[in-house]
Amino acid sequence: MKKQRLDRLLLIVVLLGVGLSLAGCGRKLKMIETDADPTSLVLDARGQYLYIACEGAEKIMVWDIQQKARIGEANVETGPLRLYLQKDNRTLYVLCQTDRVVYKYYVPDMKLLESFPLPDGPSAFLRRAEQKQMFFCSAESNVLRPYVGKNPMPVVEVGAAPIDLELQPETDLLWVANHKAQELVIVNLENSEVVKRVPVWPNPRRLVVSPLEDKLFVLCSGQNAEPAVSVIQLVDFFYQTAGLTWQAGTGARDFVLGPKGRNLYVIDEEHLMIISVKTGVKLLEKETGKNPQALAVSPDGTRVYVACQEEQAVVIHKLKADELMEK
Repeated sequence: MKKQRLDRLLLIVVLLGVGLSLAGCGRKLKMIETDADPTSLVLDARGQYLYIACEGAEKIMVWDIQQKARIGEANVETGPLRLYLQKDNRTLYVLCQTDRVVYKYYVPDMKLLESFPLPDGPSAFLRRAEQKQMFFCSAESNVLRPYVGKNPMPVVEVGAAPIDLELQPETDLLWVANHKAQELVIVNLENSEVVKRVPVWPNPRRLVVSPLEDKLFVLCSGQNAEPAVSVIQLVDFFYQTAGLTWQAGTGARDFVLGPKGRNLYVIDEEHLMIISVKTGVKLLEKETGKNPQALAVSPDGTRVYVACQEEQAVVIHKLKADELMEK
């Protein structure tokens, strides 16, 4: 009898221990399951359709937020993949870096409109619709490739591993982030010449124009820095110099400007962070899924979608309104 009681007590203790372990480790994160390796995301302006680049499956997946269902997909070439949804919310460009090809789709139907090859792997894309111009940068060849329509123009050598592009509003100045350098490069599109190189924190990765369009937010992953921390650096458009730096975790991957331009949403190796645009104060930091690669934010800012490669899923974070405000 005593042995049976001891065995029963031992079993209860073991079960409680397992339960506590699961409660402590389980993150209860809601997810959208994907086919393989989600690495790029984009959400339409209404917050209805989420486009997911599944790099391992060589596929673009369309998820309807309201229906909570996959409503479409399209096969593409090998990545790294990067998605660009145009302002009309009807045109999606897909960059396939390894196979050096670009696809253009009508969405959400994922009807292929056209595709065209490039001489080297595209790492970023920018389109000026009124001028019928497109620009691709390539970390493979360290150049900027301008196009008018589908006609190539002379290339511009910009520096080490250009990885992102942003146009300065109301100008012909294109800013290029050189990931393997400690600089941004400014290209005058009137004559396709580099007019200035602006030193920043090491490994600039993503560029976002500020809400007042007077400066550029630069996400620098900083793996070649000492110490190896990530920052958001503010670069003044008028003076063309870098100023304040805000802490952005370690090994930062991606960031976007939230609704009404109040906050920046940032992901690093393990966390989702929300940073005030006004003060640079970190309003929120929480763990996200394993190996996050990209994020998208709902129109009201309360839902954040994070593509997590090792999870084979998009993690959904639901936030409270007061978590988005400075105390």
